[in-house]
Amino acid sequence: MESRRNRVLQKLEDANKLLRNKSVQGIVSIKFHEITDYGMYKALTEKLRADLGLKVKRVSGNFSGKAWLVTDKTRTSVILVEHETGLEILYIAGSIASLLSLIPAIGWYKKKLQNRFGRPDFRQSRDQMTAWEISRKNKLIEREIKNVEAYLYSESMKEITTLSKRVKELERENSKLEKKVTKQKGNKRK
Repeated sequence: MESRRNRVLQKLEDANKLLRNKSVQGIVSIKFHEITDYGMYKALTEKLRADLGLKVKRVSGNFSGKAWLVTDKTRTSVILVEHETGLEILYIAGSIASLLSLIPAIGWYKKKLQNRFGRPDFRQSRDQMTAWEISRKNKLIEREIKNVEAYLYSESMKEITTLSKRVKELERENSKLEKKVTKQKGNKRK
């Protein structure tokens, strides 16, 4: 388990440099489990460029396969990694743009191309993946996820809840500041 943690940690550290996150604890790796023909990856990156207008740039690092930084017009980025055993996507946890636009689009094109390039294998029909991340206590967290859409929905809802709480906090802080300014103006008039 320690060697797996170290491999995942190195991958997340390299991803962190490219995604420009605060720490590796904010990077998530999700791996789709299906046998994949390498031709699919080339077709996938070309489709993302041509059909969606995404910027796709080959990057290097300890990713255990070829990797591409995929960036949309709002500068939201994810990293795609080519593996014989399935596509891996690295992204910043809490990135609502990644969860609601980039990852579903990549997943859709992956499924579409899988029919064309995929090898016949019992795992192809399964919509299953694994998510890895490093906890605040530097422990490897590994979760099996049976449904991509359900995972993305759940993660999106968590982020929306977090953002909603933060907006309420900011509104309270703003209200306090407005009262303080109004009180100071009232005191100056006297």
